[in-house]
Amino acid sequence: MLKKNRFATLFFPAVFLWAINFCLPDMVFAAPPLYKASIIIQGVGLDINNEGQVVGSYTMNSLTQAFVWDKKEGLKDLGFAQDGYSARARAINDLGQIIGEYWNSTTRPIIYIWEEKSGYQKIDGLTDAVAINNNGIIVGSVRVPGDIFSVIWKPGEGIRYLTNNGRGMDINDHN
Repeated sequence: MLKKNRFATLFFPAVFLWAINFCLPDMVFAAPPLYKASIIIQGVGLDINNEGQVVGSYTMNSLTQAFVWDKKEGLKDLGFAQDGYSARARAINDLGQIIGEYWNSTTRPIIYIWEEKSGYQKIDGLTDAVAINNNGIIVGSVRVPGDIFSVIWKPGEGIRYLTNNGRGMDINDHN
């Protein structure tokens, strides 16, 4: 299995080069100095699957955008959810299903699952989502006043509470 921390040092230059090649094609970098540009780029890869696909987010001009990267296709911006203006991808399974959160005018994060064919799909009830297995089962948490519950979310079934005062961090493919 690939180690998640091996990616970070390789990916930051790719985010920067992607931004230069696609977002800033008309900017001249010789003069004036780059630090005078109004665009600030920061990116981070948060998860990698066994297919070598990496997900994370980058920030440019105060907007955070979710992405997926692989060696064949390069960096793909996941766009925005219909009612969202900022997004972050947290985890990806081997089927390419991505989970994360996006924000809209409510300023509370909205948990989503993203797939190539259907885009963003909101998952109601979750406060946080941190991992997804190859069966589409998501581990995360639900906050209630004074407590946090570790939960799993199954497609077609919804949320199942596991424990209070804790957070799930990862999930395998065994039910």
